[in-house]
Amino acid sequence: MLPGYLGGAPIIKVVSALGKSYRVSGLTFQGYLPTQNNNGTVILSGNSQAVRLDHCHFQPTAYQSIYVNVTGAIYGVADHNIIECVSTQSFNINMANWPNPDGSAGQNGDGSWAAPTNLGSEQFFLSKIIGLKMLPSPWVELTGNIDSTYGGRWVFRHNHCYETEMQNHGTESGRYRGCRAREIYNNDFHYAHAHGYGGSRSGVTITHDNTWDGVQPT
Repeated sequence: MLPGYLGGAPIIKVVSALGKSYRVSGLTFQGYLPTQNNNGTVILSGNSQAVRLDHCHFQPTAYQSIYVNVTGAIYGVADHNIIECVSTQSFNINMANWPNPDGSAGQNGDGSWAAPTNLGSEQFFLSKIIGLKMLPSPWVELTGNIDSTYGGRWVFRHNHCYETEMQNHGTESGRYRGCRAREIYNNDFHYAHAHGYGGSRSGVTITHDNTWDGVQPT
């Protein structure tokens, strides 16, 4: 375990800087952990406005709670990935360091809430996956959830999803702020078990042109 990671270290951590671009591409991540990891297989941190995670394959792992953990005010895209989730969150998107309106460093997602929503702009982390499959699990419990807090902003579009929920958190158990905004559209969802499509505890959600088949969501 690396210093500072009480819940296990990531395989890759990108500490990005404004004005620079970063890419993680073409990798297969396999389940190797003997104990629980709560920090993510890949952590994308910092404040770059040009981050890409593409053409990667996240295979099932019994002890990984998050595959991709976005922990900064990042503009970027995750595309053409295959994510096989067994009781694992595919993405957890938090933007605690979003700058305040006066340009000072943000904390707890306050800056994201003070800024305009700017729906439809580049100021989101974009899951334009086009071919991503959160593959069905043999387990009955939910898989492939997406979650967000700390002023997170994200777009989820053109995905093929199985047993997947779109979730977020609010200001519920501490000083941090809830999710700021979500756009969810042009996805297809497939369910073999009865459970909810998702929910929202915070912020703005725009959703349209999605399709569902299989067992009716609750």
